[in-house]
Amino acid sequence: MTMVTARAPLRERVPVFVAACDPLSRDGVASQLRGHGVELVDERGLAPDVVAVVVVDEMDDGAVGDIRALRRRGVEHVVVVAARLDDGGLLAAAEAGASGVLRRGEASSQSLLACIRAAAAGEGSLPPDLLGRLLCSRRASTPPRSAASFSCPSARSRTSCTT
Repeated sequence: MTMVTARAPLRERVPVFVAACDPLSRDGVASQLRGHGVELVDERGLAPDVVAVVVVDEMDDGAVGDIRALRRRGVEHVVVVAARLDDGGLLAAAEAGASGVLRRGEASSQSLLACIRAAAAGEGSLPPDLLGRLLCSRRASTPPRSAASFSCPSARSRTSCTT
């Protein structure tokens, strides 16, 4: 299920900034992206149209700080690649402004590129099980709204959640 609020025009080459907790991870992700329709930029190239890829071991305070710092610098689209991701970390990534989340162990160059392209187009991207967990955690922590105040754009965007 993909919910889209606004769609940006898809560019031929997407500018991408890679931030990682270590040089090996940063360089490894960068090498997976080269030659696949992305333009790698450094910190001087940060701009609203750049997709930042943040590679972390886990979504801790440092990772949340990195996402928020990128957002303060004008980066509108952040993709997180995390080795470990619990429900609190998933929620923290979403609240910090991440557009997409991938587990490092499941990230291939194809899945990472798809997540980057979705972010560049103004879409969010989560694996289905993470989307379900995020929706369930929000539902459990948010008081129910009246049916009159909730509208669903289509039957395709409905999801069910079992707890």
